[in-house]
Amino acid sequence: MIEIYNNEKEDINLKNYYLSDNLNSINKYKFPDITIKSESYLVVYASGKNALIDGEVHTNFKLDEKDTILTIKKRVVRND
Repeated sequence: MIEIYNNEKEDINLKNYYLSDNLNSINKYKFPDITIKSESYLVVYASGKNALIDGEVHTNFKLDEKDTILTIKKRVVRND
């Protein structure tokens, strides 16, 4: 289980954010169109199910004892 905290005064939509347990594949899991309310937590399950189940976010990877790093990244879209 992973807890992500939004410490901002505004809600954050995670639609263009990615989560990974692998620095060589930082776009491993793309978040669904889901919002973390201001000063609130989102619980993410590293279950390998790759699904949104009854409002619960499940990644496409599992964490185990050797996993020591998680990355979260926002995809920036440019309109050049």
